[in-house]
Amino acid sequence: MKKKLSLIGVIVLLLVVAIFSISNMQSVSVNFFVAKVKIPLVILIIISILIGVIIAMLFSVSSSFKHKKQIKNLNSQVKDLQEQVAGKSENKEE
Repeated sequence: MKKKLSLIGVIVLLLVVAIFSISNMQSVSVNFFVAKVKIPLVILIIISILIGVIIAMLFSVSSSFKHKKQIKNLNSQVKDLQEQVAGKSENKEE
């Protein structure tokens, strides 16, 4: 059942993208500093979305590395504290 819902979702998404593409086929001029290019509006929108996704992924990866480092440091602190507690409990038994 879950696969069927996923398939239906993909089909609906593809239909929306197809309708969006057909609706935005007019050409637009993009002015770079040294060149002027005419491309379909849908291509420009898709390229802009992809660039945004790539930038968001780069920020996400950076944040992920930072969190992994923080987790490693905290796990090290937990291990040290557990060893201290174990050492103190051994001293009490003596």
